[in-house]
Amino acid sequence: RDHKYFDTTLRRALPIKHVGEESVDGLLTYKFEQKVSRVKIEEREAPGHLFGSDKDSVVADRYYANHRTLWVEPLTGIVVKGTETTRQTLEDPDGPGVLTLLEGTMSLSEKSVAENVAKTKNANAQLQTLTWRGPLLLTILGAVLGVAGALLLWLRRRFDEDDHDAAVWQRQPELAR
Repeated sequence: RDHKYFDTTLRRALPIKHVGEESVDGLLTYKFEQKVSRVKIEEREAPGHLFGSDKDSVVADRYYANHRTLWVEPLTGIVVKGTETTRQTLEDPDGPGVLTLLEGTMSLSEKSVAENVAKTKNANAQLQTLTWRGPLLLTILGAVLGVAGALLLWLRRRFDEDDHDAAVWQRQPELAR
C-alpha cells in the first residue's frame, strides 16, 4: 500500500506509491516511487550578473523537483536500495535567467546495497526468533519444566509418606507386629 515518506528538502512527508515487488540480491522487496513535481521552495537574493541582469542583485526563486525510488524489505522496513533524480534551480522571476544549482541522479552503491541486504537478512532472522521461534521454544521448555516439576512434587510426597510411615513404625513398634 502507499505510505508517506519524509522529503528533507521540503521538510514534510509526501505520499510514496507502492508500484510492485522486486528481488534485490535474492531478497524480496516492495518498490516505491515518489514524484515531487517542480515546486518553489524559497526566495533568495542572488547576484544579478548570474541571470544576465544589470542589477547588482535580484530576488530569485528556488525550485525543486525529485523522482525517488526505494526498495524496502517488507518485514523490517529497511530501505535496501534507493535512487533519486533531483533538480534544483534558481530563477529570476523578472527575466529568462535560470541557474541550475543541482541536477543529477544519486543511487546507493552496489557495496551499500549488498551490506543492506546482509543487515536485512540478519534482522529478519532476529525478528523471526522474537516473533515465533522464541515463543515456540519457550512454550516447549515451559511444558518440559512443568512436567519435571510435577514429577518432582509427586516424588517428594511419596518420599515424605515413606519417611512418615517409617517414623511411625519406629516410635510405635507394637503397630509393626
